[in-house]
Amino acid sequence: MSALIVFCERPPRGSWAAALLRELSVTVEVRACGPGWEARDLTEAETSDAWGLLELDASPGCLARPTLPPHLDLPRAAWLVYTSRKPALHRVIAADVDAVFHAHPVWAGALGRSTTWLPLCADAQIFRPVVGDRKWDVVFAGPDPWRADPLVELTRHLSLRVGL
Repeated sequence: MSALIVFCERPPRGSWAAALLRELSVTVEVRACGPGWEARDLTEAETSDAWGLLELDASPGCLARPTLPPHLDLPRAAWLVYTSRKPALHRVIAADVDAVFHAHPVWAGALGRSTTWLPLCADAQIFRPVVGDRKWDVVFAGPDPWRADPLVELTRHLSLRVGL
């Protein structure tokens, strides 16, 4: 057995999920399948020598789940990232796999079982120290600007420059 099957929506270049798949591929053979991949489901993927299946929640909008062929008896794990946007689906996934990893500790209790915190990674090929003057001291990037409110308030008290 030599391959890890990863089921996820095909992530855009430069995303944390693309970086994760690339870094996993350094140490194990990764066969990705799911929406946007050549093999759109497990039924189309080469699984004969697989040693495990990882359901990776790589997109906030994707609600796809793999179709498990009857002959496929592999250890299964899920790395759940966007639980705040799809808690009901994540509870179903969590009940259906052998191990659950979650990216945000605050949502661990919502999954209805024992989980392990596995935070998101930063792509070292994109995010690295920059030499030179900085425009901002603190930056917030995310889909919900209100989440930066405490950071903005903190920067006022510390006389820091913030970029939103």
